[in-house]
Amino acid sequence: LLDFFANGDPTRLSALRTKSLQLIVDAALFEPGRWKPADFVDYIKEIPVVDVERLESLLATPHGTLFNEIAKSPDVLTSCVIKILE
Repeated sequence: LLDFFANGDPTRLSALRTKSLQLIVDAALFEPGRWKPADFVDYIKEIPVVDVERLESLLATPHGTLFNEIAKSPDVLTSCVIKILE
């Protein structure tokens, strides 16, 4: 999501002046998502995963979506934030 604003058309970033878009981006970034325990272990064995409940449990994180991005791929997140701030 941040990459969309950081690396695209400059008018995308200026669109964030709109309060309604700010609220949408805020909700997307800080939405906790589905929770799973840290010791949860399951693997994708077939694609596509047709069972919706199983798919949601596979996409869940133990800390929420933003924290998961910080933990798993901090370089992408920080580079986008730096580009936006420049």
